Amino acid sequence: MSEASSPPRRAGRVLSRASAVRATAPAVRLRANAKEAAASLRAVLSRSALALVGIVVGIGAVIALVSTGQIVKEESLKQFRELGTDIVTVRRQFTRIRGRALDLALPDVLGLAPGVPAIESAAASVDANSPIRYRGRILAEGPVFGVTGAFFDLSKLPLAEGRLISDLDRHRFYCVAGADVARGIRDVGPASVLGERVRVFGRLCTVVGVLRSVPPLAVGRQLAPDQTVFMPIAAVMRAAGARIREAVARMHDGVTPEAARLEVQRYFQRVRPELPVTANTASQLIARMRSQGQLFALLLGAIAAVSLIVGGVGVMNVMLMSVRERCAEIGLRRAVGARRGDVQQQFVVESAALCLAGGTLGVALGIAVAWGICRYAGWPFSVSTTAVAAGVSVATAVGVFFGLYPAHRASRLDPIEALRS
Repeated sequence: MSEASSPPRRAGRVLSRASAVRATAPAVRLRANAKEAAASLRAVLSRSALALVGIVVGIGAVIALVSTGQIVKEESLKQFRELGTDIVTVRRQFTRIRGRALDLALPDVLGLAPGVPAIESAAASVDANSPIRYRGRILAEGPVFGVTGAFFDLSKLPLAEGRLISDLDRHRFYCVAGADVARGIRDVGPASVLGERVRVFGRLCTVVGVLRSVPPLAVGRQLAPDQTVFMPIAAVMRAAGARIREAVARMHDGVTPEAARLEVQRYFQRVRPELPVTANTASQLIARMRSQGQLFALLLGAIAAVSLIVGGVGVMNVMLMSVRERCAEIGLRRAVGARRGDVQQQFVVESAALCLAGGTLGVALGIAVAWGICRYAGWPFSVSTTAVAAGVSVATAVGVFFGLYPAHRASRLDPIEALRS
C-alpha cells in the first residue's frame, strides 16, 4: 500500500470504529487509538523509520556510554578497594631551581616509614621505555618499572616463583618478569624462567622471579604487570636517567586518612622544603572519581538532549505530514461525532508510540554496544537500569511533547473543509 493512497483506505475503517469509540470509557478509547496509531505508522513505515534515527542514536549512545562508564568506574574502584583505602599517594609538583627540575629523592621516600608515625611502609617507583628482548625476540615494548622492595606488597602483586626485588639489590641488573613476559621466554627457551637473561636498556638482566597473572591496576599510574619487568629502582634510574615523581605509602591501622596526609606533607616540608608535594588518600581519589563520573553523566545528558531534539523535530515533521495527508480521515471522524480531544489524543498517541519504538531500539543498540566493549576489554558486563528506564521514559516524553502541535492542528481542522480535501 503506498503512502499516498493509505488515508482514503483508512477512512472506511475509521467510519466503522468512530461511533463506538466515541461512547466508550477513556481507557477503551486510548486502546482503540493505540491500535489506530499502530496501523497508521505501519502505513508510512519507511518515513517513520527515518524519523527515528536521531532518537535511536541518541538513546543508544547514552545507554552504551553510561553503562561502559559505570563499568570502568566500578573496575577502578574495585582496584582501589583491593589495594586498600589506607593508601597515600605522594606526587611532586613541578618546580625548577636554577633551571633544574626537582624530583623526589629515593632516601626521602625510604625515610617516610621511620620518619612519619602514621606511615607503616612506603615505596617509590619509576618507569622508562625499553624493548624487552630474549634471544633476539621482542617479548614486550615496555615500560620497565624500577621499584623498591615494598612496592610489591603495597601493590599486592603475587609471586608465582622465585623471589621479589629487594632493596639490597641496588644497582644489580636483576628483574621480576610479568606473566606474559615469562610466557614469551618459555615459548622460545627453557621451561624454567629463573636464571634466564633478558636484554633491557641494551644490557642483560637476570630473571630472579615471576609474577602471577593479574589485571591492570592503578598504583600512582596505570600499570599492566603482565607485560612488565620490574628491576631495582637504582638500576633503572642509572640506566635510563629516570626520576622519581611519585611514591605510595600505607597508613597504620587506626590512623585517619586526613591525619596521615597532613603528616606526610609536613615530613616533606621538613626534609625537602624547596620541593612542594601533594599527598592524596585513596578516599580522596575515590571521591574525585565519583565527581568526574557525575560530570561525565551530565555531558552525556547534553549530547543525548541534542540527539533527542533532532529526533523530536523529525517526528513532528512526520506527524505534520500525516495530518496533511489524512484530512479526509479526520473530517470523517469529526462528522460521525468525534470530539477535538479524541482527534488530538489519536495523534499524540501516534507520536508517543513512534518515539517509544525508537527508544526501545535505542536501548537495544546501547546494550549491544556496551556488551561488545566489555567483551573486547575483558570487563564484566552490566547495564545501568537507571539509564535504560530514563531512556525509554525520555523517548516517550519527547514523543508526547513534539506530537502536541501536530495533534492540535489536526483537532482544529474544520470537518467540512477536511472532507472536501
